[in-house]
Amino acid sequence: MKNKIILLGILFSITFSSCTDWLDPKPLDTMVMEDFWQTNDDVESMVLACYEAMTKEGFMQCMIIGSEVRSDNVTKGPNEPGDNNSLEDILNVTIQTDNKYASWYDFYRVINYCNSVIRYAPGVQDLDPDYTNGRLGIHLAEAKAIRALVYFYLVRIYKDVPFVTEPFIDDTQKFDVPKMDGDSILTLLVDDLLDAERSALISRGNYIYNNFYASDTKGRFNKNSVRTLLADIYLWLGRYSECIEMCDKVLANEITEEQYNSQEQQSTFTGAELYLISNNRYSGTGASDSYMFIFSPMYTINDRSGNSAESIFELQFTTNNDGRYAVKDLYGSSESTRWLNVSTLNDWSVFNSTGTDLRQKDFYYSDPQNTNEPSRILKYVGQRISGTGANLMPEFTSRTTPANWIFYRLPDVILMKAEALVELGDENLREAFDLVNRIYKRANPTVQEGLAFASYNSKQEMRKLVLLERQREFLFEGKRWFDLIRFARREGTTRTILSDYLSRNYTFNSDIIISKLSDINAFYMPIHRDELVVNPSLVQNPYYINDLQEGGGSGIDDNDNNDNNDSEE
Repeated sequence: MKNKIILLGILFSITFSSCTDWLDPKPLDTMVMEDFWQTNDDVESMVLACYEAMTKEGFMQCMIIGSEVRSDNVTKGPNEPGDNNSLEDILNVTIQTDNKYASWYDFYRVINYCNSVIRYAPGVQDLDPDYTNGRLGIHLAEAKAIRALVYFYLVRIYKDVPFVTEPFIDDTQKFDVPKMDGDSILTLLVDDLLDAERSALISRGNYIYNNFYASDTKGRFNKNSVRTLLADIYLWLGRYSECIEMCDKVLANEITEEQYNSQEQQSTFTGAELYLISNNRYSGTGASDSYMFIFSPMYTINDRSGNSAESIFELQFTTNNDGRYAVKDLYGSSESTRWLNVSTLNDWSVFNSTGTDLRQKDFYYSDPQNTNEPSRILKYVGQRISGTGANLMPEFTSRTTPANWIFYRLPDVILMKAEALVELGDENLREAFDLVNRIYKRANPTVQEGLAFASYNSKQEMRKLVLLERQREFLFEGKRWFDLIRFARREGTTRTILSDYLSRNYTFNSDIIISKLSDINAFYMPIHRDELVVNPSLVQNPYYINDLQEGGGSGIDDNDNNDNNDSEE
């Protein structure tokens, strides 16, 4: 696992000065292992290192590419990176086992940090009398939640992966860990998260009434974010009643617009309150409130972009984090460089033809003067939209402007509950529809009644509606590919998502690509061949074992595969 992820390197290179500057790493030149894990501050700095490790460029690239790029939301952009076409191979479903984005090193680095906290933090109580059970519980809850989140990405990207719960300290430790069934890993992590839910903070302060706490409240795991992650995992595992239970716990913290705007009410808030940003002030020009107050880097609290009232968990970027470059390389920036374009959304009829859906303008930009030009992604990288009608023009961020990456926000919980209700039976369809319609009407303020239930009064139609509304709401947020896999897992076949969704994204070699994706194992990434060398207990993912499989390859040995790979090309 790339020299087994040496923990000592972390301790020599990362520490943090305070809670308010927790994403500003400082060098620590004289620290040795035996000097660490002495105080509450040592544990706090390692917990913050877990979050900081997720802001690395490699982590962000592999996370976005693994969760979004293979979906029907995007296509190849004009600026392919100079890395032997790794991204294009993923888009074309010709993934080789040496593809740079198949590496899981950055995921396991974060896991190793979390394992270190879980392993060593309890011993600090013997050395620091001020390190209470409550503080230990909070730190362990965060480490377990971060670890569970990263494993959830690994399972959805690779399916079965090594399940490592002990930290690797140096290269003398033998790393020989076989893969474990992905669903079994998630089942074990559910217990971790239930324990984390009990110990996690409600919040770290009232971010509405006192902006000082915004980054800590939204950028560190608390009860709301642990419960939301649990709901997501329950949904993946088909444990629908438990998913709804967790969603209801989060939704119990929702407040109204009137409460949100009341200073008298704000003075009583705990910081756990969530508010679905409305579009009541939408004027018909520029970006709507939902965009400006959630995704735009122009909207800041305490000099940090994002952390809106409907956010549940955001990855906090500053100008010191190179992970923000991954977002801007993939989606674009003011320099107009981008690796991805928007797929042909209008051809998909994702949005209604009347143009009432604000998300169609807020989330991507189509040049009205050049309809043949692919649309550009605006979400996360667009600052504002100016002009009216055919003269609408986007403004993009500069490469020095950070914008947080949102893992979860309130619409996630609402739509997860809707999806779970649909699966529990026909008697829940109306309630599920009302939840979906609520999100739809937020984005279509001029359509008073929203959608019509009569058009979606069967389980299959409601399944498709939930999937469609999730696509509209979460475009480019790293959810679509996982939604499609979850849909296929539930149906036991890839046929529906291939015919109704993915086939529209492939205009070149579509028959070949669809044939490949008829095997659900092709929806998962291969294990990088370097990992197979480091860990002799690993077995390549099924789709990539057969050297003769077009677009696949065992990756077991570079020399053995050279001839086969050449012949495939």
